[in-house]
Amino acid sequence: MTEIDFLDHPVLIAGHRRSGTTAFLNLLEGHPQLCTFPADSGFFYGYFPPYDTDAYTVDQKLNRIIDFCYGNLREEVEKVNHENPDQPPLDFPFETLHQNFRQQALQSHLTPKSLLTAMIAAYWQTYGLPSAPIAWVEKTSSSEIYANYIFDWFPQARFLHVIRDPRDNYSSLKSGWAKNYQQRGEDPRQLIQSMIDRGRLGMELARYNQQRYGKASYLVLKYEDLIQQPRQTMAEVAEFLGIEDHDSLLKPTVCGRSWRGNNFDGTVFHTLSDLNIGRWRDRITPEECQVIEYYFRDVMAYFEYAPAFPLHEAMDAVVEYYKWYNYAQHFRV
Repeated sequence: MTEIDFLDHPVLIAGHRRSGTTAFLNLLEGHPQLCTFPADSGFFYGYFPPYDTDAYTVDQKLNRIIDFCYGNLREEVEKVNHENPDQPPLDFPFETLHQNFRQQALQSHLTPKSLLTAMIAAYWQTYGLPSAPIAWVEKTSSSEIYANYIFDWFPQARFLHVIRDPRDNYSSLKSGWAKNYQQRGEDPRQLIQSMIDRGRLGMELARYNQQRYGKASYLVLKYEDLIQQPRQTMAEVAEFLGIEDHDSLLKPTVCGRSWRGNNFDGTVFHTLSDLNIGRWRDRITPEECQVIEYYFRDVMAYFEYAPAFPLHEAMDAVVEYYKWYNYAQHFRV
């Protein structure tokens, strides 16, 4: 397949933040038929849609992708080097990457589609592997929201939409509050509201996008299935993507180096671990669980996640939660 052909075949890894999307990304990274951008590029919130406007110059648009999207890659490379002190450091040629991107982008129409394609093409041109990809892989949290745009840009796109028990998803977010989200000014209660707003939207779209675009183009995957049945799950992914069921699909990597997990607790994993499956029981309060179960009750039932509390207890918890939510708004309703 030629360069032009493979650039017409994107694989988008979608799902709410902390739902397990990174694990799938890093399992695909070493596959010899896929050009995988090995970081959350953030394109579908860091660049599109806010920079898709005439308010920014061409240079500002290109610099945004270089600083933000490639900046995320730089952070990932630094993290991998830190986690693998026994190996020579990965010296990724970022200056060459930036030059290649500018050259690719300036030859394009500068649309979001062409800039995303240029971002990937420049990465492949710089990294050089694999030698003959048949598709490329990109991950941005919550990119499922823009599935209609993406399928319009790339009719042959494939989505891997990762979902997770929303209680575990929230407990993972909560575990990172002090280290990450607090620095963004988020009240810990805003995390649960974000989970309700975007996490629920993401799970709803897992259902409705698959119905809209079809199972041949849109695969919904449970994080729990990956952890508990990795070989079977990745074989399903390989069949969906039309790629070889290769041994690399069970070895998470970043630019060929071992990936050791993506958790806020600082726990180092050398393989996929079930440590955080069902751990919400120890990490969040009963009241937090009840609020989540109230708002997610229908999508949890659809995806076969059983509630732990009866509906009337969840209803009572939501009343107490609403007291904070209502008075946290600028305009109280």
